Amino acid sequence: MTDDAINRQVLWYRLDAVLGRGGFGVTYAATDTNLGRSVAIKEYYPHGHARRHSDQSVAALDNPDSEETFEWGLERFLDEARTLVSIDHPNVVRAHTVFEAFGTAFIVMELIEGPSLAELINAQGFNAQDELLKVGLPLLDALACIHAAGYIHRDIKPTNILLKDAKTPVLLDFGSAREAPRSGTADLTSLVTRGYSPWEQYDADTGIAQGPWTDIYACAGVFYKAITGEAPADALKRSISRSNGGSDIFRAAVARHGTDYSQRFLGAIDCALAFQAVDRPQSVREWLRLFPEPTFDIELPHAGLAFTNGKAQSTGNTERTAQPLGDDRFAETFVEDELPDAQTEELSLDDLSVLLIDDEPWVRNLAARVISNLGMRDICQAGSGAEALAMIDAGDSMPDVIISDLNMPEMDGVEFLEHLGKRDIPAALILVSCEDTRILEAAYELARARNLGILGTLSKPMRPQAIRELLHGGAHIIAAARERQSLRITRNDLSDALADGAFQMFYQPVVKATSREITGIEAFARLAHPDHGLLQPEQFAPLLSRYGLMHELTSLAIEAALAEVGALYAEGFPLSVVINIPGSSARTLDLPELLMEYVVREGVDPRGVTLDFSAAEVADEALVPLPVLTRLRLRGVGIGVDRCVADSLDNQTVRAVPATVYRLHPDLCVGVVDRPDAGAAVERIASIAAEREVELAAVGAESSQDAGFLQVRGCATLQGRFFSDALSTGELRRLLRETQR
Repeated sequence: MTDDAINRQVLWYRLDAVLGRGGFGVTYAATDTNLGRSVAIKEYYPHGHARRHSDQSVAALDNPDSEETFEWGLERFLDEARTLVSIDHPNVVRAHTVFEAFGTAFIVMELIEGPSLAELINAQGFNAQDELLKVGLPLLDALACIHAAGYIHRDIKPTNILLKDAKTPVLLDFGSAREAPRSGTADLTSLVTRGYSPWEQYDADTGIAQGPWTDIYACAGVFYKAITGEAPADALKRSISRSNGGSDIFRAAVARHGTDYSQRFLGAIDCALAFQAVDRPQSVREWLRLFPEPTFDIELPHAGLAFTNGKAQSTGNTERTAQPLGDDRFAETFVEDELPDAQTEELSLDDLSVLLIDDEPWVRNLAARVISNLGMRDICQAGSGAEALAMIDAGDSMPDVIISDLNMPEMDGVEFLEHLGKRDIPAALILVSCEDTRILEAAYELARARNLGILGTLSKPMRPQAIRELLHGGAHIIAAARERQSLRITRNDLSDALADGAFQMFYQPVVKATSREITGIEAFARLAHPDHGLLQPEQFAPLLSRYGLMHELTSLAIEAALAEVGALYAEGFPLSVVINIPGSSARTLDLPELLMEYVVREGVDPRGVTLDFSAAEVADEALVPLPVLTRLRLRGVGIGVDRCVADSLDNQTVRAVPATVYRLHPDLCVGVVDRPDAGAAVERIASIAAEREVELAAVGAESSQDAGFLQVRGCATLQGRFFSDALSTGELRRLLRETQR
């Protein structure tokens, strides 16, 4: 008789069907004939080490290895039963009893009817953040209950989560659960599921203790799978890549998200999937404090939190806090009891949103704990200034406070300040560094010179009271930043604006460098807002991208710009036109056909039309497909690579683009006469353009001196305030007539 034989009797239980098999057991749907109820029964049957006799008894195979494995596994199987009996939680499968019979052991459990989470993910996935949180938050509370009982599960994965009645998650399979080590040792049996098991689970020799952080990694892997459709990179492969001097092959969730998931939620998932255990949240409660508030109300009693009306409140219950794994970087811990009473303070810290920027994950995690203990829960993290700018430019909620390290690779804190100033970011700022205080003072003055809302500076390690004093001392700065952020534009607002013609086109003259004759125009869209006046692209473009409406504005801009060029040609002004195209529109629109439809209709020469794509997007062919650009060139349309810096032109994908013009990044053009570094960058780009026989254009020149410098360095065309800002159609015609005279 085989291990999957059914319709056989074990005491008063009838085994009806096989539900599943694992390495150490078989689970059956069964009937308790005494009580007349359906149950699930898990039988100990270690695959490859046991056999079943004709009388249904089970015994180890006749070899020393199997006999030892069989006895060892049987004790672990009985441990699983003891674990389940000790845990009482609605989202953990309930064990009724355990007994030994036929040479083996059986656990009798409640029968959970419903699909596994793996089946649901494969069939339909999760289309919204709250949909996933309704499954994930109860599971995390169950995990907090397991940890409070002193156990770690060690085998959390989508197939071990069933959805009772298709909606209530229930955690199964405690076959690998163990008592959490109290001594900080890592002496636990290796058991792994690729993609869901962290590095410390692969081998006790890693020297890293397993604990709540181990289960948190696996849970984050489940969320990652639900969002992306695939498991995270296997920890063993991550380790091999890191040990060989390469980078971590893990692909962050924040880099792969859709519009239905917030950066905060994705960042919390990435934080829990940190390779090093010390960089992860050390308890479920700590992890939950990094989560966004759900829109539905839910109480998580074992995690000690409740969410009501979008706000988190403590339930008074506290989850046992994990030890810091012996890493002396956490020797200075911060707990709420160490902080002075904040009840009388005017500034409500729990309403503040914070963006933490530091290239060291453990520093960010520690800082998140510090400010979380102050009461702030809306915390996002970025590993570099560039990543932070990308988050801001992507249209995510603007933080009230930015806390940034100064000493970071690639883009340091000072360069980050320059970008914040140019973007006119309305956020209060705290600068942090372990460098000399004079450097902090210089950075503080730079921030003030850029009209940034600087609250102050801090030396590492950050102390909670010092942060609190800066926040409350700068309450007026935070209030002013929030007032500037008060502009709120909804998806319906933008849809209505597109339908009602509220987007207006403006055109900046493009002049020939040698003669300053107007030879073309660049088209820009502006939004006429009923309450806030004429809005610039940086105020609405990120929202259009977020809401999936950018392609509609792109189509509108192409149609309007070509109609304007056609009209100008008829009036005796044969001008070329530059139209900026976002990468999303290059993917979603049938761009060559759409463009040619308007070209033919307006009687415009396609050779006078240039479509500009940003260098950053062109570098990623997934954003700007090379076949689309090639088809445009075949139709005579020019291809511009916009916002060029020297490094971007070294990219192999950019080199392959059939570009007709490189446009210098405006940051290189402004004040270039007095900036030797910018001048050197311009000369290098000019050399590259000449070598590739691509025209060079300058955008953003603000003085005649800058224009002269750029002309001498090889720029064929110029545009910028030195000649003219972007103009309405009426203003453009007046300028053309004046220059014609």
